[in-house]
Amino acid sequence: MSLRALSGVVSTQALVSGRIRDSLTGGSPPRISGLTLSMRPTEAAAYSPFPGSIRLLDGMHFTTWGSPERLFPAGPPSGGLDLRLEVEAPGYAPEAVEFSVPAAHLVPVDEVVRFGHREVRVNGFPHLPRFIEVALTPLPVALAGWVIDDHDPEAPVPGATVRVTAPAPRGPVTTDARGYFRIQDLPVALSVTVEIRQGSRSLVQEVALRPSDPLNEWTFSLPA
Repeated sequence: MSLRALSGVVSTQALVSGRIRDSLTGGSPPRISGLTLSMRPTEAAAYSPFPGSIRLLDGMHFTTWGSPERLFPAGPPSGGLDLRLEVEAPGYAPEAVEFSVPAAHLVPVDEVVRFGHREVRVNGFPHLPRFIEVALTPLPVALAGWVIDDHDPEAPVPGATVRVTAPAPRGPVTTDARGYFRIQDLPVALSVTVEIRQGSRSLVQEVALRPSDPLNEWTFSLPA
């Protein structure tokens, strides 16, 4: 490989890269429906579309396409760049992250890179890509279900009081003639503690939630 080709490989660097994660689990959201990057010179008032493309690599990691030299053929903005990354995913609140890239990071510098036993002097961008992490917060889900008699699964328990006590209180609601209840807008969490009471009977149970499911349904057996 020629020195010119080596220089091209090293200097073709992404401006921005990063990952998108679920704020509860740390894993990848099931699906990203929107990923938009916009930019403005630091002295400008309005954002405009990023001149290169932004690609989702594996459902979680992303990168921009195009080195600073190709994105700004007339030279980088003298004051640097302000950027805004917007992410949307079903079942999550939209998230926007604003950040800046200093002008000095957009100017290639002369550096030495080792390829095997060879040291090659090339123009590169040692401070790029700028790594950004976006944590998406799941939307609140609902909990619904049935309260039945512990000794007779066919017997619903009407008039029972159902509430969520942790990690934040929700309710109370009362079961109907079918023993059915529904609690809206649960705390955003992987599990909640449910308390059920009817007269002297009571039940406290921790329930695992599926944040990707808008309606979580459970059946509770109320002991005598």
